Amino acid sequence: MKRIHGHQCTLTAWESREIMLEFMRSGAHLKAMKNFPKIATGKIYGYESAEIPAWDEAFALLMEKGRVY
Repeated sequence: MKRIHGHQCTLTAWESREIMLEFMRSGAHLKAMKNFPKIATGKIYGYESAEIPAWDEAFALLMEKGRVY
């Protein structure tokens, strides 16, 4: 988690898409996704890559390609 230009951001990396989807669709994360519109605003962006991006690259992608959630 990092604050960038007034935005609270998170960056996660996963061994595989399947593991990420399993986490995303279960437990606390599923509950958080369902409640997000009630507690916050923001953008989300996910993509697959062979390398973990630097924070500045990830933030630029989020601003350019992210969708409002």
